[in-house]
Amino acid sequence: MTMRPSTPRWLPFAAILLMAAALPARANVYAVGPDAGCTHATIQAAIDAAEANPGEDFIRIPHSQICNNQALAINTAQTLSLEGYWSDCNTLDTSGIKTTLDGAGNFGWPVLRIEGSGHVINLDSFTIRNGDVLGNGSKGGGISYRGNGSLVVVNTAVINNTAGLGGGMYLEGTGSAATVQILGNVAINGNTARDSGGGVFAEAVHLSMEAPNSVIAFNEAVGYELFGVTVGGYGGGLVVNNTTSLDGYALIGSAGVGASGAIHGKEARNGGGEGVLRESGSRKDR
Repeated sequence: MTMRPSTPRWLPFAAILLMAAALPARANVYAVGPDAGCTHATIQAAIDAAEANPGEDFIRIPHSQICNNQALAINTAQTLSLEGYWSDCNTLDTSGIKTTLDGAGNFGWPVLRIEGSGHVINLDSFTIRNGDVLGNGSKGGGISYRGNGSLVVVNTAVINNTAGLGGGMYLEGTGSAATVQILGNVAINGNTARDSGGGVFAEAVHLSMEAPNSVIAFNEAVGYELFGVTVGGYGGGLVVNNTTSLDGYALIGSAGVGASGAIHGKEARNGGGEGVLRESGSRKDR
């Protein structure tokens, strides 16, 4: 009688477990609001839940609500998309209406802070406004980005924000992979820097704005007095600055809106609309 080796009963179950472990994490969809179909009452709660799920995630933030007192924080290594083109938690809206994230009354924080490495953060269809970060050395009234990943902004307005550096957006790369893409239909308008970079202050990051209908306009870099000496006041629209070994640049190829140009209507005590600080920084026009 020939004896065949028996297969241990646990092997099929082990194989199933190994297959499950090899599968990528499933993307989750979160939705913010009080209605049926919403998963979270606040944007920050949805962000925290998404960060706990390591796969690609999407957060719907309907424009039927104005989100006041916002001081949002993202710190992740994943792909995370914030979507403002929903009329409620279940209904897609293609009309172009944006969700408003308002920082007024948030005790001096940026409206949105992004940190971390290895991430891709997508912002689509928002109005980010009224952030006021206190102090001449503060960074990013509307958006403060400090990381080594990718930030993509599209169909978004960053307006009426104030900070020391980068009234509208402060962008700082912490590694060679740090990129910020400003895609189509983005307006960075009416922001103020107490020091420099009224619209955008970019440090050691690869910044591009080459898509149609995007503009940096009517921003201001005020500068301030310290012991009788003027400090800052560079780049009413844009400053590109490098203080590290990481190279940074700005590719500005958008024609703006109409014939206005990509960067216009800016005021600065020094440097006009654009400023390049430190020898390693560069601004390239196309």
